[in-house]
Amino acid sequence: MTEVEAIKRTVYEYQHFYNARRVDDVVDLFTEDGVLRSGNMDLGCEGRDRIRAFLDSYLGVGDPAAEETSLRPGARVVNPVIDLAADGATASVEADFFALLWLDGGPHLASMGRTQYQLVRDESRWRIQVLETTVRISKATMAVLAGRAITAS
Repeated sequence: MTEVEAIKRTVYEYQHFYNARRVDDVVDLFTEDGVLRSGNMDLGCEGRDRIRAFLDSYLGVGDPAAEETSLRPGARVVNPVIDLAADGATASVEADFFALLWLDGGPHLASMGRTQYQLVRDESRWRIQVLETTVRISKATMAVLAGRAITAS
């Protein structure tokens, strides 16, 4: 596997594990001092323990109601642009994403945005040092969510 393929795999693994609520696997992708933040939503944390606590809460891990709800993560990463530094030890990735929300048995666009990753290579793999997401949620989506009772599927 080339370095670019390994970097892309890390980005895709993050999204796959996040969507599956596999918080331990998500956290393992970060460096010990990794940073996770949403630039426009005033959310963020630093360090694996804080990232784990944030994601457990945000994703409702262990909460039976959250596990059964139709509000399960469904984000997809598209158009990743990878810049591998000349030293081969650091890289940046900028990618677009869109997130789906399942309502009435079907997917609906919930949000979209851009994620920037700063990665570093350790002895075993590429790890995320900083992940920053800018989310855009349309007024139409917010209106639909505000006026709809969400039920378990």
